[in-house]
Amino acid sequence: MLKDTRFGFIAPTVGMTLTVQLTTVNVDSVTVLRSTIGNLSAAAIKLKINNGFRIVEPTLNKFLSKKTVHFPTNVLGLFELTALTISYYNNYIYAGITPVFIVPKGTT
Repeated sequence: MLKDTRFGFIAPTVGMTLTVQLTTVNVDSVTVLRSTIGNLSAAAIKLKINNGFRIVEPTLNKFLSKKTVHFPTNVLGLFELTALTISYYNNYIYAGITPVFIVPKGTT
């Protein structure tokens, strides 16, 4: 059982496109509840998981960089969406988009 596992990530936005990159995976401790293959060292398992992530991280982030999320910029011709913002603070994720009303043609 993995205890106190921390995941860190960043979600950079460019225009209205979002990508995700993992920055940290860290297992604080491992508990071996039962083993049918002999004695397992919890410390060795923890070390292998943490070091394994460090090795796989560049390849995983390269894969994730190709998995972008595109947000629409126009809603029914009434609103233009801009300023995509994603923030994390005090255990909350904030996501914001600024809607700008499009004035119908011929009404100005």
